[in-house]
This record gives sequence, structure tokens and C-alpha cells, in this order.
Amino acid sequence: MKRLFLVLLFMPTLIFSQNDSCYTSIDGIVNEVLSIISGEKGEKRDWEKFKSLFLPTAKFNAVFHINDTTTKIATFSIEEFIEKAGPGYEKNGFLEKEISKTVDEYNGIAQVFQSYYAKQNDHEEKGINALQLIYKDNRWWIVSVMWTSNANGAIIPEEYLLK
Repeated sequence: MKRLFLVLLFMPTLIFSQNDSCYTSIDGIVNEVLSIISGEKGEKRDWEKFKSLFLPTAKFNAVFHINDTTTKIATFSIEEFIEKAGPGYEKNGFLEKEISKTVDEYNGIAQVFQSYYAKQNDHEEKGINALQLIYKDNRWWIVSVMWTSNANGAIIPEEYLLK
């Protein structure tokens, strides 16, 4: 019984330490997001691992430019994002790859501007993800993610396309 208690007590630490590189660097955690959401048709995503990358209060904001004068914003919690995007990602497949990223960091906070290429079914687009992160408890946490695509014809600035 004592052994079982110790295993249960230290299990979160063991799980965390097995793959802590995805939590202890900005590149690691940002890359892990893309790794989890990307996959072929029928491929299940590890949504528990996905949730572990974010503060529980994290927000997702998708910015849609309907035309030159109309912008819509959809805001989701982690659970809402998984509920809305997850089934489509699994059913249709979804691929998102980083083109380039710019990282600004100061005193335990960071912001990442990441240009991306995404494809689902026959739809392809490029755009920018803007992530905010905080370093707390010896690891990085994603606080928020906001993204917009070039669907309205907006050109991604050259500085966000360079590696």
C-alpha cells in the first residue's frame, strides 16, 4: 500500500520529467501545440497533453476578416476549442506547419509571432499565430493564442516569412 501511495504521489512528476523539453523551452511548447493538432484523417489527438500546455484560464481567439470593413472574432476556452475543432481535425485531417517565428521574451513573459501554413481537405491557407506565454513553476505555460489567416488576401509581411 505504501508503494502504491508513493507511485501515485510522484506520478505527475514522473510524467512531466519524461518529456519536460516541451514545457521548458518556448520553441518546445509552441512546437508541441502544432504536433498535437496536426494529423491525418482518423488520427486521434492527445487532448489531455494539449491541455497541459496551457494555463487553465487560457483563451483562443480566431480573427476572421470577412471583407475590408468587417472583422469577426471567435473566442474559445480550451474545452470549447477542443469541442469545436477536435472532431473536424480527426474526421478530415488537419496539418499546420510553422513557416517562421519571432520570439520576444522578458522577465518570465514571452510573445511569439508564428507564421504558418495550414491545410484541411482541399482548403489551404497561411496566416499568423500570436501566442502569449508565462514562465511559472519551472516551465512555460501558454496564456493565450490568437490567429488570423490570409483568406482575405492580406499579404504576410516578409519579416514573418523568413527563417
